[in-house]
Amino acid sequence: MTMIQKNNPERTVISYNRETCADFYFATQHEWIETNGLGSYASSTIIGANVRRYHGLLVASLKPPTHRYVFLSKLEEIITLNGKIMIWQPASTRLSFFRKGTN
Repeated sequence: MTMIQKNNPERTVISYNRETCADFYFATQHEWIETNGLGSYASSTIIGANVRRYHGLLVASLKPPTHRYVFLSKLEEIITLNGKIMIWQPASTRLSFFRKGTN
C-alpha cells in the first residue's frame, strides 16, 4: 500500500496508488466524509462504492441534528475511450466496467 499525504495549511490531501484502489476489500475499508457543520454531509469509500447504510453524496438534515435524508446516493460515470463506451459502476460486491456499444 502506498499512501501519500500532502499537508497544506488549508487542507490535507491523501492519495492512493492504483494497486491499492484495485484491492476491493482494502478500498472499501477506507472512507471519507465531508460535513457542512449544519448536520448534512457527504461520505463514501475511496473508490465510490457505498458499502454502508449512511453513505451518500448528499445527505441532508432537514431538522438538525436528526432527520437525515439521502438525496443523492451515488453517481455512475461514463467513460468513452477509443470509441468505446464504458460505464464505471462501483458496487458493494465488486468493481466493474460494462462495455456498451462499439461506435
